[in-house]
Amino acid sequence: MPVTFMAVGGQRGMRHLQPEPVPMSDGKPVRVFFLGLCVFVFLACDRPSTEAVPATTPDESLPEDDAIGAAELPQLLVEARRALAAGQAMEAANAAQRALTVDSTHAELNNLLATTLVIQGQNEAGIASAERALRHHPDYALAHLNLGGIYFRLQQFEKAEQHLLRAIELDPQQASLHRRLADLYRTTQRPELAVESIRRASQLLPASAALSYLLGMSQEQAGDESAAFASYRRASELDPSLLEAWERISALGEKIEPELGTVARARLGGLQALEPQVANQFGQLRHAILSSPEDPSQHYRLGAFLLQHDMPAEALNRLQRAAVLQPGDARLLNHIGGLLMRAERLDDALPFYMRA
Repeated sequence: MPVTFMAVGGQRGMRHLQPEPVPMSDGKPVRVFFLGLCVFVFLACDRPSTEAVPATTPDESLPEDDAIGAAELPQLLVEARRALAAGQAMEAANAAQRALTVDSTHAELNNLLATTLVIQGQNEAGIASAERALRHHPDYALAHLNLGGIYFRLQQFEKAEQHLLRAIELDPQQASLHRRLADLYRTTQRPELAVESIRRASQLLPASAALSYLLGMSQEQAGDESAAFASYRRASELDPSLLEAWERISALGEKIEPELGTVARARLGGLQALEPQVANQFGQLRHAILSSPEDPSQHYRLGAFLLQHDMPAEALNRLQRAAVLQPGDARLLNHIGGLLMRAERLDDALPFYMRA
């Protein structure tokens, strides 16, 4: 199954939330466990963000007879973003290509087109499109991020690292960039560097269960099981539904803290007692958060799923996290309130409505 790593909206803008609930391992050997999950986390659901595009320089301005086409460009950009967010790569590519006939130098459109091409297996064309964005806008961090993801997928790790480091240099306040670099370092067996990168991401995105879990992975890979155990424990406290953290607590608990290991095994029994199809959906939603913990819509979707499957405490935990990641968004708060009202959780819904 082809793996995608696209992203719409970025850390500064949330993807459109669905108005209704969206139902959508003990590592032995440890080296294989880490390598496999690192590759999944880097590629699975994370999507290069879209942001405001650097303005064109005067010599790139469109002639007056193209004024009508230029007026259509913003709408085509919106269409491309929405199609990509909905997983409609071909439709997104068509909208982006039409818009690029109006302005072939547009950084976001070239970068978005690159993502759609790679999703369709056209890696060389995707690289060319991202490089075209950089040719006109060399400081466009998201194109470097996209190229880092593409080269990572192609296992050209040196090129991937160069682009990720450049993206961080251009936009050091984005937690996702440091997290992706940490994924690369774990995959290439440099866990000490991964620990440093994840710590920087955690400073920018505090109280993230996913980042605490990824920090534990890096620490365990580096041989510091005691520190890893503490990180996994912190992850389970921040998100009690994070089955992966409970798995590692169970595996390490026997020699570090047997009592908590016993608690973890009991907790795993409850989380794993799901019908196969439901368990598969649950896994996909958790992995989506591990791949993009900065995205509030992922937490919203997991919260909706947990609420639907009678795990109200865990659901509220994720819905609250979505609200933290998108503060002051009345639309999101009303969505969460409505979700809880439909589940007859009136006392839980009221604080969200009041904040909206």
